[in-house]
Amino acid sequence: MAVLDKSGALRGNIMAGNVVFQRSVFFLFMLCISVPAALFSQTAGDEVTPQLRPLPLPRVSLESVVPGERVHPLPPPQPLSREAESALADVEQAPRDTVRNEAQIFIEDVEPAQNGEEYTFRSIIQGPFTAKDWAQAREQLASFLSIPRSADTEYKARFYLGQAYYFLNMPKESLFEFLAVQPAYPEPSHEWIESCLILLTL
Repeated sequence: MAVLDKSGALRGNIMAGNVVFQRSVFFLFMLCISVPAALFSQTAGDEVTPQLRPLPLPRVSLESVVPGERVHPLPPPQPLSREAESALADVEQAPRDTVRNEAQIFIEDVEPAQNGEEYTFRSIIQGPFTAKDWAQAREQLASFLSIPRSADTEYKARFYLGQAYYFLNMPKESLFEFLAVQPAYPEPSHEWIESCLILLTL
């Protein structure tokens, strides 16, 4: 370990035994080696710690990787054939053909209910929902769900609320509702989820 002179280090000179470090060069007997003093710690009694500086990333080009070889530019784009254009049109049209246009109502919800929450719920389904008044159906279903309901009724109400959002062109909100009811209605909700995802990509 070398004992460094702090004042000499600050002036650009570092003393270490018989070795004199200078900012430009130091002499070790007859051998001259260039050592910048700023690369070392300047505190006496501490180990000499190099102050490293990150190096820039190297630039790599195709010419340097394959020296002497000529790099050819990319070929210009070519027009699609009629068969390719027809196939592409079928792919682009496919999602729009799978978008749902009709609401889904369970058979038991068409039947009249006697009283309680089931009566209130079916009144909404047989009223604005069946009439395709989606804004009113969404408002009434959201108000219905603002009060704690039984698990079965809540699942069903959210299933219809998801449809109301869907036909109001709100696929994101609709998707959340169908994801919430997926445990209770796996197959019907899966079809609606696919339709919501398609709408989100259009």
